[in-house]
Order: sequence, then C-alpha cells, then structure tokens
Amino acid sequence: MRIVLTFYRNFLWPVLAISLFGCWLIWIYGSWQYIVLVFWMKVITNTLLGLFIHIFSPDQFYFFNNLGYNKIRLYVFTFFLDMVIWFLLSWLTIKILL
Repeated sequence: MRIVLTFYRNFLWPVLAISLFGCWLIWIYGSWQYIVLVFWMKVITNTLLGLFIHIFSPDQFYFFNNLGYNKIRLYVFTFFLDMVIWFLLSWLTIKILL
C-alpha cells in the first residue's frame, strides 16, 4: 500500500482539487443527484491525469517496476484509491446537506 501511496503523490493535489470541486457542486446545487455528473467528471479527469503522467513521466516507472509493480497495476490501484476518497468526500457532503 505504501508503494501505491507513493505513486499517488504524483497527482494528489489535482485529484483532490477535482474531488473538492465535485463536492462543492453537490453543495451548491443542494442535491445528491449531481453525483452522477461529478462521477463522470472524476473518471474523465483521472484518465487524463493518468495519461499525462504516463506520457510526461515515464522514467519513474523504472522505480516502481523494480519494486514489482507494473504500470497497469499502479494505475488500477491508484484509480480505486482515488475513487474511494472521492466517494467518502461525496458521501460526507451529502450527509451534511441532508
């Protein structure tokens, strides 16, 4: 898990900002129904950020490959980790609203 968190640090701030922006949208519109729009926004931006890291930082994968993690495994684990964080933040936002 520590290795995944180390890789996750590469795009922690942008994905956290996007998650908080999604929570802000849910808060502003005052409805949990916007979570579908925010979900797709989150998936698309995560994909674009992963593509950005894949293209512009290919040298860092040697480090993770030496630890036994290939690119696909890193991307899948970080995507699920980020989606869990997003889900928890959205859930807390909805709970506060209601």
